[in-house]
Formats: sequence, structure tokens, C-alpha cells
Amino acid sequence: MYCKSTAKPYWTCYNHVEQFITEVYKAEDFRMKDINHQFISRFESVPEKSFRFHIQ
Repeated sequence: MYCKSTAKPYWTCYNHVEQFITEVYKAEDFRMKDINHQFISRFESVPEKSFRFHIQ
């Protein structure tokens, strides 16, 4: 069982990464082995306010 303070940041990040993959790579999924420095840099450069998912 997870406490709410752990689950909220996890799901917020999960939804942001999912949206990022959908919009940037036009894909529904992304293989873990394909995550590299370029992927992380591109993800980090997206302003947080541009993500539509925020867990309350």
C-alpha cells in the first residue's frame, strides 16, 4: 500500500511522461532501452505548465 504523498507525484510524473511521448514521438509507448540523454533533455525542457495532467 502506498501513501497519498507518494502516489500523487508518481502519477503526475507518469501522466507527464505519457503525454510527452504521445506529443513528441507520436507513439503510445516507448521502450525503456530507448530512453537516452536526448529523451531526458527534451522532456526536461518542456515547461511544466504545458502539461495538461495534474493530480490533485
